[in-house]
Amino acid sequence: MSGPSDSDMNVSFEDQQKINKFARHNARLDDIIEELKAKEHELQALEDAETRIILILKELAVMERTKTLY
Repeated sequence: MSGPSDSDMNVSFEDQQKINKFARHNARLDDIIEELKAKEHELQALEDAETRIILILKELAVMERTKTLY
């Protein structure tokens, strides 16, 4: 006994609407995941920039202190 082929399968209107809704939501989820990855990358870049700025400010403070000592 074999199952129905793709061409033999009938889908009700309500089921097709549910399938379409699921597909739209799934596509939106993919978009949101991509947006999240981009935001995480942007956040990491900003955190790296913040760290570099803090290190530069500390170096400048040390240079200023040593300059006043001489």
